[in-house]
Amino acid sequence: MQMRANDLEYYRRRLVEELERSFDAESEVARTAHRTLAELYRARLNEPAPTGYRAMSARVRAA
Repeated sequence: MQMRANDLEYYRRRLVEELERSFDAESEVARTAHRTLAELYRARLNEPAPTGYRAMSARVRAA
């Protein structure tokens, strides 16, 4: 069975649309992940370091 030019054009358009949607979704996931990590990092900078961490850092610097 031979496909007609119209059929091929239809499937080409559908494939291009699907790829564009997939790319947009992937970009949105990357932006959301980046934004979430940035928020977590900023929150982490604002919280005090655990006491054990300070003590460990002092030991490492002394060594």
